[in-house]
Amino acid sequence: VGVALAHAEVGIMRDEVWPGIPFIGFEPNPKTFGEIAAGYPGTIYPYALSNEVRERVPFYQPHKHRDGSSLFRRQPDDVEYLVSVSTLDTLYPDGPGAEHVLLWIDAEGNELRVLQGAERFLAGVQMINIELTGSPSGSGWDDQLSIHKWLMDYGFRRQWVHTQRIHVGQQDCIYVPTEMLSPEICCCPCQLEG
Repeated sequence: VGVALAHAEVGIMRDEVWPGIPFIGFEPNPKTFGEIAAGYPGTIYPYALSNEVRERVPFYQPHKHRDGSSLFRRQPDDVEYLVSVSTLDTLYPDGPGAEHVLLWIDAEGNELRVLQGAERFLAGVQMINIELTGSPSGSGWDDQLSIHKWLMDYGFRRQWVHTQRIHVGQQDCIYVPTEMLSPEICCCPCQLEG
């Protein structure tokens, strides 16, 4: 969810870890989608994901670069597009339809809403890689604590924290269903105590 221009991890996972596993991506930025669709190693859709279905919703690209495009405006000179928004539960009413599912969310401040629109879908998910970012002031972005609490309440525990970008208050985290939490590799003591 939120493929962006740099999605090298998809090819690495396909070639080195899970050959033959299908990848499905969502990239709402129309310019980015146009550039990556033909070369994406799987199926890719031009939707933003959230907790509701809507047509022609404003979507903002930072003026000087495309990574970090979001449903939330950050600067007055952001480039505005109109995009379609859907939910994972709408697109997959019977769940993901696969035995093992990694859900990777990098929705630039819309992560909690993506999860809220995927409650049925999450029943078939074994791992979530989610980007947590400090909320820019007044932006409407989902805050890290709300996302963490929602996942805990939904039965997921943080297994690992990686790819930290301290200067922007950002980190990627791996969450797994509680019954899959492995104390041997968990680097989050608060999850073990919970």
